Order: sequence, then C-alpha cells, then structure tokens
Amino acid sequence: MSDAKKARIENARLEANERRTRALNSLALCLSRSNVMRVHHNAFIHEIEARGGLEVVWSSVAAKTRFTTYVAYWFAGLAAVIERYQELTGKDTIPTDPKLDALLTEDRLSLVKPFRNAIAHCSDFDDARVLRLLEAAETLPDWAETVAHEFRRYLMGLGVAEESASDARPTQSVATPQSAVSESQDTSTRPAVTSDELQRTIASIKTSVPGAFEVYRRYEFVGYREMRRGGTEGFRVELLDAGPSDPHIRYTVKVETEHGGRAVGNPAESIEIALMILHMEHIEPPESG
Repeated sequence: MSDAKKARIENARLEANERRTRALNSLALCLSRSNVMRVHHNAFIHEIEARGGLEVVWSSVAAKTRFTTYVAYWFAGLAAVIERYQELTGKDTIPTDPKLDALLTEDRLSLVKPFRNAIAHCSDFDDARVLRLLEAAETLPDWAETVAHEFRRYLMGLGVAEESASDARPTQSVATPQSAVSESQDTSTRPAVTSDELQRTIASIKTSVPGAFEVYRRYEFVGYREMRRGGTEGFRVELLDAGPSDPHIRYTVKVETEHGGRAVGNPAESIEIALMILHMEHIEPPESG
C-alpha cells in the first residue's frame, strides 16, 4: 500500500471519528435540554401532590400552564433526541444500542414524533396530534423517563455524558455557573461513602429520630466571583444529597453571597441539572438607594 493511500485512509478515519464525536456531543446537549424540562415536570408533580393532587392543577390557570409547558417541551425535546439518534445510527455515524432501540417502538414513536411537530409549529390547541399523546398520559411519562435514562446510559458508555446521579461524587463536580469553587468546607474531613452506604445511613437516621421524614447529607463550598456592577464578593454553595432511593429528586442546590444574593433551585437527578435550574436572577445584590 502506498504512503498516499495510507494517508487517505488515516484522514478518512480521523474525519469519521470527528463526525462521531461531534454527533454524540450534540446529542448529549439535546438530551440535557430535554432533561431540564423533565426535572421541572417531576418537581412540579411532587409539589402538586403535596398541595392536594391534580385537582390543584385543573383549578388554576397558572398551574395548568406550568404543567402543560413542562410536559410539552419535555416530550418535544425527547422526540427530537430520538429522531436525531435514529438518523445518526441509520447513517452509521454513531453506534446503535439494542436496549435503547427496543424501547423505541413504533406505537410510542407514532405518538411523540407528531406531538413534537405540533408543539414546535404552535398548532391549534385541539390538534389531534396533541390530544392523542395526552390520552396516553398514564403510561407515557414512565416510558419517556426510561428512554431518557437509557440515552444517558448509552452516552455514558461512549464516554460522552457525565456520570449518573446515583454515582456522582459531589466533592468532585460541584461548581457555580459564575465561578469555579476555590475552596471546599465540611467535605475534606468526611469519609467517602458509596451510594448504598449513604442510603443505609439516611434510612437509619429516619428510623432512629422520632418524626424524621427528610434527611440529607450536606456539602458546603465557598468561592469568590466578580459582580456585574463591579467588585468581587464571596459566595457559598450548599448541596443537599437525599440519597439514591428517589434518584429523580436526589440533589438540591442553594447559593448565597456575602452581599445578600440568594439562588435556590428545585430537586434534580444530578448535580449538573440542579445547578442548571438554579434561579440565578436573584444572585445579584439589590442596588443601594
């Protein structure tokens, strides 16, 4: 084989690897967008259950709007991920996954793909494509949840996605959107524990302390950031880990600054998503006067 032919083969291999990497990273980003809406949906479900159930949703225009928004854009985003995955695997740009493919049955796809088109193109409120999906509301969220987790497993196996929520180590991965955490507190002296050990400890505390119903392992980090109006300030990040028994709402994050800024978020399945859904609009201190 000539040197020129070897060079062409090597260039083709490098280009294929670059296309594969780019495609997988793009797919992971699209999945993250869908997952943000899924986490909002799941947190809202827990919220309305605590407030009395679905009757709360149907009796309030604001609650109904929130609920339908989370469902609509979660499913629309997931449908786009599925369609892109099938397009890329069909071209052999990325590998297929038998376990994931087994979930993508025609009866499910015939619901979510037309639904995605109806949402993306702002169709009529009584569009049959939307109503058909809502008729399957008792079973479809469970399927979509499973598909999302299988996509995460698939991407993790290819070295693209972050580690799963049940295996994440907070002391290694927590950072704030504004600034990398420069110093940790309350973590260096704590022994590392596995998810099983953490869950057993939490369960033991709930059993031992009369009336206990919520128990978390708390991690605290401190850092410094530049403010929009000038100057710098210190901030503190508090991470609460409820353990792996309910992985969809495992992590909660709160950020407080020395000048009174405060950002809180809803529970999420991973530290990364918990940080993404923080309400950072409240992080800046109020203007004086």
